[in-house]
Amino acid sequence: MTLDRRWVVLQAVVAAGMIASFAAVMLVIAGEVVVPLAVGAVLFAVPLAMLAVRPRPAAVAIGVVSTLWLLLNIGQIGAVLDGLARPTATADFLVTLAMQVFSVAGVIGLVGSLRRAPGRVARYAVATCALILLLGAAGSVTLALTTAAAPVVTNSGQEPLVAVRDSEFVPAELVVQPGTTVTWEWSGDAQHNVVGDGFESPLQTEGDFTHHFETPGRYDYRCTLHVGMTGTVAVSK
Repeated sequence: MTLDRRWVVLQAVVAAGMIASFAAVMLVIAGEVVVPLAVGAVLFAVPLAMLAVRPRPAAVAIGVVSTLWLLLNIGQIGAVLDGLARPTATADFLVTLAMQVFSVAGVIGLVGSLRRAPGRVARYAVATCALILLLGAAGSVTLALTTAAAPVVTNSGQEPLVAVRDSEFVPAELVVQPGTTVTWEWSGDAQHNVVGDGFESPLQTEGDFTHHFETPGRYDYRCTLHVGMTGTVAVSK
């Protein structure tokens, strides 16, 4: 009994979706190669390339990798819930949601491919993936547009403070004058750092970090442990 073509299509969608999600994190959010994600992309890309010639083994392989990725996410459930709990951070929210949706679909595809089941469930799985991601994108963009916080502007003589907490920087955007020293202050239990162009704090759970901004310009920074945890200091006269 041959494998229903719809299971092959499902697993192709899963593999392509996971590869696109990994690429989005590295190219758009992190701005650098993240080794675990690069390895994951390769593990999905190899069976994806084999689907045309060895459909069932390749579909099973994609399902196995999806299962392993899902188990890894369960082990890091705190970080996953962090990403899903902040829908206004659109990029972080969407890639986190996409990875979970495609992983679950891949597990469904694994079961269907092993059992050579009728492809009706596969068709529903593809449609459900598309619906969830479309609704998630629409909701996230709407919330981001309606709840976007205005940049905090500080005057001369003020000592601006940025809170590092709950996988976010508050305020996320700060406008200061040249010669200003900005302080980041940690709160909560999670480790974070502040990494920007020309400044970098250690990973820590408490304490503070300061940096003196003298030259006008836009200084973006992020926490290397939490995708989507970003901030900006704009220095202007």
